[in-house]
Amino acid sequence: MLFLNETEEKTNKIIDKLLDLGIILKDALTTEDKFFRLDRFINALPQKNYSEYTKKADNIKILILGIGTAGSYSIELLSKIGFNDFFIIDNDVVEKKNIISQNYDDNDIGMYKVNSIKKKYPECNIKTLNDKIPNYKALQPYLLSYKPDYLLSNADDSDLVIDILNNLFNDLPDIKVIETGYNITTTQSEYINKDNVDYFTDKFKHINASFRNSNGDFVGISDNSGIIFHAITCAFFSAKFIFDDVLEIADSNFGNFDFLKNKYFLDNMYYLPEFEDYVKRYNEDNTYLPVKSKKESSKKSGLNSNIKLFLAKKIDFSNFNFLRNLNLSSIAKMHITQKEIKMLIERYIATFYDCDSVLDRTLVYIPGNSYSNIRSYAEKVEKAGISTRIYLNGEREYIIPEYIHEMMHSIFFHISNDEYKHEKFVLGETLSFLVYLHETKSKYFRYLTYKTLKYIQGYYLDYFTVVSYEKYNLLNSKTRFYEEFPFSESKIDSSDFENKYICMTNNKENFYYLKYVVAVDDNIDKLKLLISKYRGNL
Repeated sequence: MLFLNETEEKTNKIIDKLLDLGIILKDALTTEDKFFRLDRFINALPQKNYSEYTKKADNIKILILGIGTAGSYSIELLSKIGFNDFFIIDNDVVEKKNIISQNYDDNDIGMYKVNSIKKKYPECNIKTLNDKIPNYKALQPYLLSYKPDYLLSNADDSDLVIDILNNLFNDLPDIKVIETGYNITTTQSEYINKDNVDYFTDKFKHINASFRNSNGDFVGISDNSGIIFHAITCAFFSAKFIFDDVLEIADSNFGNFDFLKNKYFLDNMYYLPEFEDYVKRYNEDNTYLPVKSKKESSKKSGLNSNIKLFLAKKIDFSNFNFLRNLNLSSIAKMHITQKEIKMLIERYIATFYDCDSVLDRTLVYIPGNSYSNIRSYAEKVEKAGISTRIYLNGEREYIIPEYIHEMMHSIFFHISNDEYKHEKFVLGETLSFLVYLHETKSKYFRYLTYKTLKYIQGYYLDYFTVVSYEKYNLLNSKTRFYEEFPFSESKIDSSDFENKYICMTNNKENFYYLKYVVAVDDNIDKLKLLISKYRGNL
């Protein structure tokens, strides 16, 4: 094989490089293995390896609760992507009405569904239970003995679903739940783990309550109307969630297929608002409602007042020198969860502001896939039941202070639309929050303060240097920058600065980082107070 217009020697070098990067793999071509196509598919994905995938898949246990329309095709798909250990629970027998929508045929009529499915897949290790599960207590012994990695919950009992979610993670904290259901025109599936279980439990409770009267009696319209479309998409969502999780290629936690509108979503709920905007446009087009044209937002002309002030003033190195020379005694790593940090922030904010409604509708997304971007940010949404959403890169060293910072953003988005005032306010509240932990004698004070101070120190030195360079450059005084800036005494290597500057400012507006520098400058007294408390001087 030769690449277009390349010599054989150059082609071989390209192939060797692709092999070194793990983009392609070298192995003997054979079609004897029934998983030949799966092998080729996985190995075609960047930095993914079929043999590593199968090692994981061979040890995965999957419990399927309910094998009717929502669950009967699950093993069909899962067994064809390498999973073979299942525990299926259902107490129904196959009826004639099941044939067109579920994974059964005429020969199965009258058989228990669990026995029929086990008979269809003799190559799989399938445990069965022909019994009705009324509550979590009845399910608990089987969970504790089987210890599944995934629970596919296809139960049509909302009280049972809520009961399971309220208790399951106390017994099996690392299990993942895939909750799947449908209505007449839509299939929906949620991927639930210990980090998002509270969000989904509250969501299911709200839905459940909406179908009950003041006495708690069910008053909704109940009809099992699923057809083969519902069955196949339910199985697909379940299989794809598990496949993505084991292979670490995505962080999807919500699937939705609308058979009427032909709109399909399988991704993290973080991106649901954009999908709903897309669906809204479709609805407007198909119900003949006029679509308002969006005017192009005009680009900001000139420099804002904050930048003009920065350009007019002589550069003050005092805060830069203070943070450059700041030495903090290190502290042993502590384990603190996202949920615990959120609770501490709620307690602090509650001393002066009611923020429960905002925090309860704040969605945090920490991508765990190998293709995620290296950045963190918060943004106001007010769509799809979400008030704000926070994107955190889980690989970053300072994910804890970034989470605190972005949580403050989510609470105080209403304070000001001025980025400079907002950053000043958010940093000030972050520092006040840490002082609050000191005053309340929180065991997390020193650890959270150390991480936050190191975080502020690191970004301030970088950002101050970048905006100073931009100032000198704009004033045509780049030479003076290298003459006057204290490179030799700072933690920044002047020889590498140009490359670092290009990387940091790529696709950024001029003086993008100035708002963070100004926020630190305006909160320097609060920062010094916090440092004194950290060192035990106050």
